[in-house]
Amino acid sequence: VNENSAAKQAGLRTGDVIVRINNNILNSTSELQAFVATFRPGDKILVSYEREGKLLTTSVLLKNIAGQTVVSKKSNLVGNMVMGAVLQAISDYEKEKLSLSHGVKIIKLSAGKIKEAAFKEDFIITHIDHKAVSSPEEVVILLQKAKSALLVEGIYPDGSKDYRAIAP
Repeated sequence: VNENSAAKQAGLRTGDVIVRINNNILNSTSELQAFVATFRPGDKILVSYEREGKLLTTSVLLKNIAGQTVVSKKSNLVGNMVMGAVLQAISDYEKEKLSLSHGVKIIKLSAGKIKEAAFKEDFIITHIDHKAVSSPEEVVILLQKAKSALLVEGIYPDGSKDYRAIAP
Protein backbone atom coordinates (compact mmCIF):
# COMPACT_ATOMS: atom_id res chain seq x y z
CA VAL A 1 0.00 0.00 0.00
CA ASN A 2 1.59 3.25 -1.14
CA GLU A 3 1.94 6.25 1.17
CA ASN A 4 -0.60 9.03 0.47
CA SER A 5 -2.67 6.66 -1.68
CA ALA A 6 -6.44 6.40 -1.50
CA ALA A 7 -6.08 2.84 -0.18
CA LYS A 8 -3.76 3.95 2.63
CA GLN A 9 -6.08 6.82 3.61
CA ALA A 10 -9.02 4.40 3.68
CA GLY A 11 -7.14 2.20 6.16
CA LEU A 12 -5.98 -0.61 3.88
CA ARG A 13 -2.66 -2.25 4.81
CA THR A 14 -0.06 -4.41 3.14
CA GLY A 15 -1.35 -7.98 3.28
CA ASP A 16 -5.03 -7.05 2.95
CA VAL A 17 -6.72 -8.94 0.12
CA ILE A 18 -9.35 -6.98 -1.80
CA VAL A 19 -12.21 -9.34 -2.67
CA ARG A 20 -15.01 -6.98 -3.77
CA ILE A 21 -15.57 -3.49 -5.09
CA ASN A 22 -19.12 -2.13 -4.86
CA ASN A 23 -20.22 -5.72 -4.10
CA ASN A 24 -18.67 -7.06 -7.34
CA ILE A 25 -16.55 -10.15 -6.62
CA LEU A 26 -12.94 -9.94 -7.83
CA ASN A 27 -10.88 -13.01 -8.72
CA SER A 28 -7.58 -11.49 -9.85
CA THR A 29 -5.40 -8.40 -9.77
CA SER A 30 -6.23 -7.68 -13.39
CA GLU A 31 -9.97 -7.75 -12.58
CA LEU A 32 -9.32 -5.32 -9.72
CA GLN A 33 -7.35 -2.98 -12.01
CA ALA A 34 -9.94 -3.15 -14.77
CA PHE A 35 -12.82 -2.50 -12.40
CA VAL A 36 -11.12 0.44 -10.66
CA ALA A 37 -10.19 1.85 -14.07
CA THR A 38 -13.88 2.36 -14.84
CA PHE A 39 -14.04 5.01 -12.11
CA ARG A 40 -12.59 8.53 -11.99
CA PRO A 41 -10.62 10.44 -9.37
CA GLY A 42 -13.11 11.84 -6.87
CA ASP A 43 -15.42 8.81 -7.11
CA LYS A 44 -16.14 6.87 -3.92
CA ILE A 45 -16.12 3.09 -4.06
CA LEU A 46 -16.95 0.48 -1.45
CA VAL A 47 -14.03 -1.93 -0.95
CA SER A 48 -14.42 -5.27 0.85
CA TYR A 49 -11.20 -6.94 1.92
CA GLU A 50 -9.89 -9.77 4.06
CA ARG A 51 -7.51 -9.06 6.94
CA GLU A 52 -6.38 -11.79 9.30
CA GLY A 53 -9.34 -13.99 8.39
CA LYS A 54 -11.97 -11.25 8.81
CA LEU A 55 -14.02 -9.65 6.05
CA LEU A 56 -13.98 -5.85 6.38
CA THR A 57 -15.46 -3.07 4.25
CA THR A 58 -14.41 0.55 3.81
CA SER A 59 -15.20 3.48 1.57
CA VAL A 60 -12.35 4.70 -0.66
CA LEU A 61 -12.17 8.13 -2.29
CA LEU A 62 -10.21 7.62 -5.52
CA LYS A 63 -7.27 9.83 -6.48
CA ASN A 64 -5.24 10.39 -9.62
CA ILE A 65 -1.54 9.54 -9.89
CA ALA A 66 -0.70 12.94 -8.38
CA GLY A 67 -2.78 12.12 -5.30
CA GLN A 68 -5.60 14.51 -6.20
CA THR A 69 -9.33 13.81 -6.37
CA VAL A 70 -9.73 15.69 -9.66
CA VAL A 71 -9.43 14.30 -13.17
CA SER A 72 -6.18 15.22 -14.91
CA LYS A 73 -6.48 17.19 -18.14
CA LYS A 74 -5.62 14.15 -20.20
CA SER A 75 -7.10 10.83 -19.16
CA ASN A 76 -4.90 7.78 -19.64
CA LEU A 77 -7.74 5.30 -19.91
CA VAL A 78 -10.08 4.32 -22.68
CA GLY A 79 -13.00 2.92 -20.71
CA ASN A 80 -14.88 1.39 -23.59
CA MET A 81 -13.98 -1.86 -25.26
CA VAL A 82 -11.72 -1.52 -28.29
CA MET A 83 -11.61 -4.75 -30.28
CA GLY A 84 -12.41 -6.44 -26.97
CA ALA A 85 -9.81 -4.70 -24.80
CA VAL A 86 -9.77 -2.00 -22.14
CA LEU A 87 -6.53 -0.04 -22.52
CA GLN A 88 -4.51 2.18 -20.21
CA ALA A 89 -1.28 4.17 -20.66
CA ILE A 90 1.55 2.54 -18.74
CA SER A 91 2.77 4.05 -15.49
CA ASP A 92 6.17 5.63 -14.92
CA TYR A 93 7.00 2.63 -12.73
CA GLU A 94 6.30 0.22 -15.62
CA LYS A 95 8.33 2.39 -17.99
CA GLU A 96 11.30 2.30 -15.63
CA LYS A 97 10.98 -1.41 -14.78
CA LEU A 98 10.81 -2.49 -18.43
CA SER A 99 13.10 0.25 -19.84
CA LEU A 100 10.29 1.67 -21.98
CA SER A 101 9.60 5.24 -23.06
CA HIS A 102 6.04 4.53 -24.18
CA GLY A 103 3.34 1.88 -24.22
CA VAL A 104 -0.31 1.05 -23.68
CA LYS A 105 -1.37 -1.80 -21.39
CA ILE A 106 -4.24 -4.21 -21.96
CA ILE A 107 -5.95 -4.26 -18.57
CA LYS A 108 -9.08 -6.25 -19.44
CA LEU A 109 -9.91 -8.57 -22.33
CA SER A 110 -13.20 -9.88 -23.61
CA ALA A 111 -14.28 -11.35 -26.95
CA GLY A 112 -12.75 -9.41 -29.82
CA LYS A 113 -9.88 -9.14 -32.29
CA ILE A 114 -7.19 -8.55 -29.66
CA LYS A 115 -8.14 -11.66 -27.69
CA GLU A 116 -8.46 -13.65 -30.93
CA ALA A 117 -4.85 -12.71 -31.72
CA ALA A 118 -3.93 -14.51 -28.45
CA PHE A 119 -2.70 -11.48 -26.53
CA LYS A 120 -3.19 -11.69 -22.76
CA GLU A 121 -4.14 -9.16 -20.10
CA ASP A 122 -1.20 -7.04 -18.89
CA PHE A 123 0.45 -7.11 -22.34
CA ILE A 124 1.96 -3.71 -23.13
CA ILE A 125 1.53 -2.59 -26.74
CA THR A 126 4.62 -0.59 -27.74
CA HIS A 127 4.24 -0.38 -31.53
CA ILE A 128 1.55 -0.81 -34.16
CA ASP A 129 2.95 -1.26 -37.67
CA HIS A 130 6.33 -0.05 -36.36
CA LYS A 131 4.81 3.22 -35.02
CA ALA A 132 5.37 3.87 -31.31
CA VAL A 133 2.15 4.25 -29.29
CA SER A 134 1.88 6.13 -25.99
CA SER A 135 -1.83 6.52 -25.38
CA PRO A 136 -4.97 4.40 -25.61
CA GLU A 137 -6.36 6.98 -28.02
CA GLU A 138 -3.47 6.37 -30.45
CA VAL A 139 -4.13 2.63 -30.36
CA VAL A 140 -7.84 3.15 -30.98
CA ILE A 141 -7.21 5.43 -33.97
CA LEU A 142 -4.70 3.07 -35.57
CA LEU A 143 -6.88 -0.01 -35.05
CA GLN A 144 -10.06 1.67 -36.26
CA LYS A 145 -8.44 3.16 -39.38
CA ALA A 146 -6.86 -0.13 -40.45
CA LYS A 147 -7.89 -1.49 -43.81
CA SER A 148 -5.54 -4.48 -43.65
CA ALA A 149 -3.82 -6.54 -40.96
CA LEU A 150 -1.65 -4.64 -38.49
CA LEU A 151 1.53 -5.77 -36.76
CA VAL A 152 1.16 -5.25 -33.00
CA GLU A 153 4.39 -5.44 -30.98
CA GLY A 154 5.00 -5.25 -27.27
CA ILE A 155 6.13 -6.79 -24.03
CA TYR A 156 4.71 -8.62 -21.03
CA PRO A 157 5.50 -7.50 -17.44
CA ASP A 158 8.00 -10.39 -17.12
CA GLY A 159 10.04 -8.89 -19.99
CA SER A 160 9.04 -11.40 -22.67
CA LYS A 161 8.42 -9.74 -26.03
CA ASP A 162 5.66 -10.70 -28.42
CA TYR A 163 4.16 -9.60 -31.71
CA ARG A 164 1.07 -10.63 -33.62
CA ALA A 165 -0.99 -9.59 -36.60
CA ILE A 166 -4.48 -8.25 -35.95
CA ALA A 167 -6.97 -8.20 -38.81
CA PRO A 168 -9.39 -5.25 -39.02
